[in-house]
Amino acid sequence: MIYIETNSTNPYFNLATELYVVTQKPELLENESIFLLWRTKPTLMVGKYQNVFEEIDVGYAKAHEINILRRMSGG
Repeated sequence: MIYIETNSTNPYFNLATELYVVTQKPELLENESIFLLWRTKPTLMVGKYQNVFEEIDVGYAKAHEINILRRMSGG
């Protein structure tokens, strides 16, 4: 198993790290399991196909400095 810990609370950096590993390092996924550990500042993550405006209160999130970002998967 490959263990990766970002030590970052920036949700954009952490999600970008996940995307990088999956898209740019596919050879790691062929023979190993990957455990990617990260935590974020207050964040709302929506799935790839979710409608942000139907799922969350965008005004509330902005007023309370809650990050909004989209995952590359699911929904």
